[in-house]
Amino acid sequence: MATSQQRTGDEQFVVFRLANEHYGLPIRSVREIIVLREVTRMPETASYVEGIVDLRGRIVPVINLRTKLGLPPGGGERGGRTVVTEFGDAEAGLVVDEVVGVMRVDASSIEAPPQMTDVDRRAVSAIARVQNRLVILLDLGAILEPSPEGLPMHHA
Repeated sequence: MATSQQRTGDEQFVVFRLANEHYGLPIRSVREIIVLREVTRMPETASYVEGIVDLRGRIVPVINLRTKLGLPPGGGERGGRTVVTEFGDAEAGLVVDEVVGVMRVDASSIEAPPQMTDVDRRAVSAIARVQNRLVILLDLGAILEPSPEGLPMHHA
């Protein structure tokens, strides 16, 4: 296996769909999954920042993951879900098309992403083969990393 970190045993991932592809985040980085009701827009934020939400007294930024990853717009018509994540002391809600569920992935099924020329792979940590499909495993640290456009980040 050619990943930057040596993986052993099974790992659990929250798997979700974006633009008809499957993506995953380590379950340890997911706080909860919610349906957003009202998002407050923020001026002068990055294009992928939908705004902020009051989540039981915590102000949490909401990121449109399709926009952040450079995927085509869409998916909102089915009432997607928001995956509330934690990374270090940062918390954010990631808007996804649909949550598929929690999947246990054997370390031997996880490998480094292929070399690509025109794609910024920082957000992709690995590729997993799960139940006859490929799941793109995301690097939450890279996704939550503030961009030059600015990202309001809630620190827990």
